[in-house]
Amino acid sequence: MRMQFRPASYLPIKANSLKEAETLSGLHPENIILIEDKKLGKQSVRSFDFGRFCYTRKDLSKHQFNEQTGLKQFRVDSSSFRPERRNFIAKAIEFIREQRGTESTSIDIAGNLTHFFFFLEKSTDEDEWPSTMEKALTCYQKYVENISHRMRLPRTAKQALKGSSGYAFTNTARELVCNVYGLSKQDIERIIPSLVVSRSDPKEQDQTASRSDRQKFVHFCLSIFEQLHDSILNQRPFPWRIDLSNAGIDKTFIMSGKPSSTQKASIYSDLFYGESGAIISEEKHEQILGSLGFTSSKDLIKINGSGNSNRSSVNYWFRKKRADFNKLNANDDLYESCLRTSYELATYCFWYSFLAATSLNYSVASKLRVGSEEYTPERGYVFSGLKVRAGNKTVHAEFKKQFQRFFTKFQELRSWAVSQLDKEPPIWFFLFERSKATRIASKGTTNLHKKSDFDRSSYRLIPSGIARTLKSIVRIWEIDVELFSPRMIRQGVSFDFYKLSGSDSGIVAQKLGNSISTVQQAYSGVNEEDSHPELADYYNSVITSVKAVGRSDSNYIPVRVIEDDITDNLPVGNCDNSDFVKPKKAEQFTEGAPDPDCARSETCLFCEFFAIHADETGLRKLLSFRELFPLLKERAGSIDRYITVFAPIEGRIEEILEHIKKSYLDKAALIEEISEEVSEGDLDEFWSHHFNFLIELGYAE
Repeated sequence: MRMQFRPASYLPIKANSLKEAETLSGLHPENIILIEDKKLGKQSVRSFDFGRFCYTRKDLSKHQFNEQTGLKQFRVDSSSFRPERRNFIAKAIEFIREQRGTESTSIDIAGNLTHFFFFLEKSTDEDEWPSTMEKALTCYQKYVENISHRMRLPRTAKQALKGSSGYAFTNTARELVCNVYGLSKQDIERIIPSLVVSRSDPKEQDQTASRSDRQKFVHFCLSIFEQLHDSILNQRPFPWRIDLSNAGIDKTFIMSGKPSSTQKASIYSDLFYGESGAIISEEKHEQILGSLGFTSSKDLIKINGSGNSNRSSVNYWFRKKRADFNKLNANDDLYESCLRTSYELATYCFWYSFLAATSLNYSVASKLRVGSEEYTPERGYVFSGLKVRAGNKTVHAEFKKQFQRFFTKFQELRSWAVSQLDKEPPIWFFLFERSKATRIASKGTTNLHKKSDFDRSSYRLIPSGIARTLKSIVRIWEIDVELFSPRMIRQGVSFDFYKLSGSDSGIVAQKLGNSISTVQQAYSGVNEEDSHPELADYYNSVITSVKAVGRSDSNYIPVRVIEDDITDNLPVGNCDNSDFVKPKKAEQFTEGAPDPDCARSETCLFCEFFAIHADETGLRKLLSFRELFPLLKERAGSIDRYITVFAPIEGRIEEILEHIKKSYLDKAALIEEISEEVSEGDLDEFWSHHFNFLIELGYAE
């Protein structure tokens, strides 16, 4: 059946009333397209074709306009219509149109749901369509897992998502499922925890999180540097496989003079290259394809679910690569051009590591002159440079002895680079200057038939920012590492110095080459709990006092302990609100205590309807929650928010356990026993499920 336009019913994306939003009688959901109101002066209007998702086969190419309507519309194969999808699509359209905000709100919701529906089509089977509540929850859970994975990817990765975007996508999808099947947010979150976006100060959050990320980035750079150093000086033929396992990253990538600009390079790398990176024989290539079951020239080759090229295309690409590399390795000009490009990547990688080891800023380090360094066996190398912004003040930097072996290798690699020039540059770190006539050297194997050239009488400084070559490697090969610019490295290392010095501005100023006032202004804003040890006792006293706020009784407030066989209906205990009246605080709690909210089980601890079974099952629930509670502290964003929001809950947990120990002396040993088991990972089933999911979301380890 050929693709064709279907009869279309165009509706305003924003209904004028709730009644109008629900009026879809006489209209077929598979034909409905939502459009925004055309505003004065606007040339085009946005449309959202949700009806197309009732069809499994459709033409998604761009610029499809129905000549009869003059609006964008996708062609579909009418024989692929699935009637079981109509109800969910109809409910989705009603959900969008009945939004109470402005038209912009409805447009945002429609955009988020379009993302959700595309995920359903690409990542789920046809029979998994959310036509029932069970299938809808399964689809939503897969969607949350996919989004959480993308939120954890490096920012430069192709599929990376910002936390705010991921939250918006999953939140909208959850609200739709709730709307369609009459569920509450709490109903879904009991099964599938929602994504959480920290509301803490982004600056403070980055400083806290970047320490381990920065260390991982340095290891990543040093791994690449050492392998490129070895390959360049030993004149190995291209391509080379760079193995990142010694940096703690289970990834490799292929270096062919410059990283590839296409995703195919990473998808099909095992079909082209051996362990060392050398391109395999054609016989071996055919053998691998056959072993994977790709025998016909028309077979679509997918590796781990990725790839959209047929076998004949992959074979052609392989033969072309073999010919290109044979030409490259046989042509001295081309080979040396790729060596120079590889040298520049190696220099970038060492440069970032050098900045992390010395804490120099970009303006000083980029112009460090050869001969300004001093070497002593006791201290190693000490470098001197001028800080122009500080009135040409001389600053000194050194690195630990452990870094000396990397510096020695860099000296060897730099000597090779100097041999390519007419005259040695006066600075330590330099890149090759491209010839004004050709500018070919940076293109690696892209234009193998052209002669490359560079200016032997000149050089250029390393630019600031993150090298595009590294960005490309991380994106194409999907390497899970955060990239840091020189400024970010300097800032992170400086904060570390400030904290390690016990907030001694004088020592830090001397180390960084800054004035004391600059240090106090720039770095005293780091996390106060870490930077000012003298505040630790103060914060502890504040937490203690806050735990006591919100209670009319200065002594502990007891909890009702029940001894029946009724199964608990809460993750932390039992609720006996059988009449479903509005929850309220127990009498002994005042306004300072958290208000009970049935959607937040931790607040149930303060409710008059709360009770607990002091048996193995009931205690394991509460102790499992206590075990995971520190994760809330980590996500609180700041010590102040933890004190005001979470400390009272933590205090209440301690109080309940203390009450049980005092009232039921035989329970103390049981609490101790279960606490030990929980600390070793034997959690209650509900909290175990949530903990595993938190691990997937990256909130726990």
